[in-house]
Amino acid sequence: MSNLIDRHPAQLPHFIIVQGETLPDLEEIGIGALTIVERVSLSDKRLWDYKKIVVPQEENVNKVKLLLQEHHVAILCIDCPDYLEICLADAQATEGG
Repeated sequence: MSNLIDRHPAQLPHFIIVQGETLPDLEEIGIGALTIVERVSLSDKRLWDYKKIVVPQEENVNKVKLLLQEHHVAILCIDCPDYLEICLADAQATEGG
């Protein structure tokens, strides 16, 4: 997963999709000011364990990514337009594995 960041328009905030079960308290790791979308999908219960962390343009998305990796947070993708499909594939692999 070395190429996690897709092309992203400069005016929009970045977002990082993570597996919620691996996410520690953001205050404890120094990024408590960031917004978290608690569920990437309200309608599909299989996706309730995935969260979207919104990273404003003035923040360094790579710094946030490194902090999450240091705390063993499972990052699925960064700025991916097809993040729901990625989460669903991960959920299905987790169920089947």
